[in-house]
Amino acid sequence: MKDYINIVKTIVTPLLEDASSLDVNILSTANDNEIKILVIAHESQIPRLIGKQGRNANAIRQLIRAIASEEHKKVLIDFESF
Repeated sequence: MKDYINIVKTIVTPLLEDASSLDVNILSTANDNEIKILVIAHESQIPRLIGKQGRNANAIRQLIRAIASEEHKKVLIDFESF
């Protein structure tokens, strides 16, 4: 299995002003073909991740889905703040 945590961090870090608040976790799911990724950042950084009308978030999701499709996996990405 690919290292999705580092892949997501590599994609997301340049979008943030303060990357020290970034945390990426993989959550367990009941289905082995499904990966749920939780991206957590400071609440002031979340708008930068999501972008206008969700464009950044959708682009991030598309990139990760394309990478995961090589392993025939379904990926769900959620963005949370603290």
